[in-house]
Amino acid sequence: MDITLSGLISSLVVVVIVMAMLGLIFDITLRVLNERQEYTSFYSEIQYISDIIDNLFANSVSKIEEQDVTTNSIQIPFYKPTQQYNDVVTQKKLLQFNTANKTLVFDGKIIAKVDKIGSIEFSATSTENSTIKFVIIKFRHKNNKWEYSLPMLSALSEAS
Repeated sequence: MDITLSGLISSLVVVVIVMAMLGLIFDITLRVLNERQEYTSFYSEIQYISDIIDNLFANSVSKIEEQDVTTNSIQIPFYKPTQQYNDVVTQKKLLQFNTANKTLVFDGKIIAKVDKIGSIEFSATSTENSTIKFVIIKFRHKNNKWEYSLPMLSALSEAS
């Protein structure tokens, strides 16, 4: 068997090309896996935040009006007990998402901190008499890769 210099060089070139292709395949696979992990983390944070908001809506006591919903916040009505017997008043508590430090704030207290969500926007769909059917919460990824809209019913909304 004759070993020639041109045969060695051609076999080295083939090995280098095969290794480069394997490296590219490995790099593409890692990128796809990282993208899927980011995607999964984003939607798990949406699930976490939507569970908190759903719990707050379930504990609210009256309908959320259209004027209570702004782009960055929503006012949720709750009962506030008074010192008098059989006397309860409704108090609206503010739920908002602070984009500067990525926290969900309810009634002045931080109730959740997120990493993958860049912004949360609230909007309301209502009927002609300003009764809200449901609140749409729009979640955006921190790099604006993905956007997810989620309709949520308030405790006594028109649709429930």
